[in-house]
Amino acid sequence: MKTLFKVVALAAFALCATLTDTKAQSYGFANFDLSGTPTTAAATTTTLTNLFIDCRNMQNVTLQTVFVMSASSTTNIIYKIAKSIDKVNFETVPSISWTNTANGTTPVVATTTIATGGAGWMKLVSVQNLDSSAVLTNTSFGYGIKVRAP
Repeated sequence: MKTLFKVVALAAFALCATLTDTKAQSYGFANFDLSGTPTTAAATTTTLTNLFIDCRNMQNVTLQTVFVMSASSTTNIIYKIAKSIDKVNFETVPSISWTNTANGTTPVVATTTIATGGAGWMKLVSVQNLDSSAVLTNTSFGYGIKVRAP
């Protein structure tokens, strides 16, 4: 009787394991190279176009930036990100503002995680360098992609 119970329990476990969602998650990284853009100018805001983040399959989006200043500076670098549900009509005033503090000529690497709030798309709208003399160099901006794969 114990053997029969063990066989039935094992069969039930195997059936449950087969019926559960066995899709694995996949992960990737998309990078926007901002080197050579007007972002490098001192005390400027650079408006960007066509830098879209596809977050239709993501509940959260992790952003990463890397940058260096041309001189000693601890200014703020501000990234503005707008949301959209259709990749056509983005927020007029971006609801996401991400600020990072420069560390002179030492590279800064920063990440943050943002809830998508049901938005299917995000767009990097602008990068602002508040320093009046130091130039923003070696700049990149990217996002992690974590979706369920078939």
